Amino acid sequence: MPFEFRKVYLDLITDQGQVCVLYLSWVRFFQRWHAQASVEIYEPGGKRTIVHALSAPQPVDPERGLDQLPVALTIPGGTLELEVKPVHEAWTPAVASPVPELNWSVGALRTSTCITLTTDQGVRKFRGEGYIDFVTLTRPTRKLGLRSLRWGRAHMFERSLCFTALELQDGRHWFVGVTQMHGRPARSYGNLSVKLEDGCGQVRFGTGGQVLRFDKPTVLHAGSAFDAERIPSPLHRQVCLLVGGPHEERRWLCQARVDGSHGTGHALHEVVWFGKHARLAVKGKLKG
Repeated sequence: MPFEFRKVYLDLITDQGQVCVLYLSWVRFFQRWHAQASVEIYEPGGKRTIVHALSAPQPVDPERGLDQLPVALTIPGGTLELEVKPVHEAWTPAVASPVPELNWSVGALRTSTCITLTTDQGVRKFRGEGYIDFVTLTRPTRKLGLRSLRWGRAHMFERSLCFTALELQDGRHWFVGVTQMHGRPARSYGNLSVKLEDGCGQVRFGTGGQVLRFDKPTVLHAGSAFDAERIPSPLHRQVCLLVGGPHEERRWLCQARVDGSHGTGHALHEVVWFGKHARLAVKGKLKG
């Protein structure tokens, strides 16, 4: 069965500690595309609000970069407007994924982003430092043999860092990352050391390289990646489970710092377990 999935992930963190995550996703079965767009808003007190767009733009091509991002989306009772200014560059891992059907790349390691929601209830504007990436799958997730995926990004003054740690059920893994300083080229890594649990811990970028530490985590989401708020339709949730299998997610907003540098910054970090490992995570037998 011809299958393809494309996703754009875009986030920002405001100075007040609000987190916005915008998702644009497309699934193709045979020759027909099914699109979805939504923004998740996390308040400092822990409340999550999800606004679903009434339509989504045409599927993106990761090779075309940010030019194809929508300027506006129609939402119930109004519009969502998006303004993105790249600060640090796009990046593609130098080490290929061990799963040929899965591709992940960074559209912008750091951005200055504004999301404006205008409805009959008023105007809400969220402005902050953000990040964008692209994911493409050419085979359903449940058939890829995935165990877990850890991802994180952090911005501290002139420094940006991002990593992905993918583990497969057969023991193979893909630990890749990138760092960049203002005015300097990005540095790519393919030999990360990742030690994280319940949102805390560290990631070492290369042998003897920079150590990124996550502290003071706040849980933003803990539960199924296909929960009822994200996917209101019971039928669509069943389709997601049928195609992707169970996905259990933990997402945190953390304080981040790099050993040997001054100051701290905001960071997002998450882990997703797949299949039987998702079921173990639900039972509390796996820690984030």
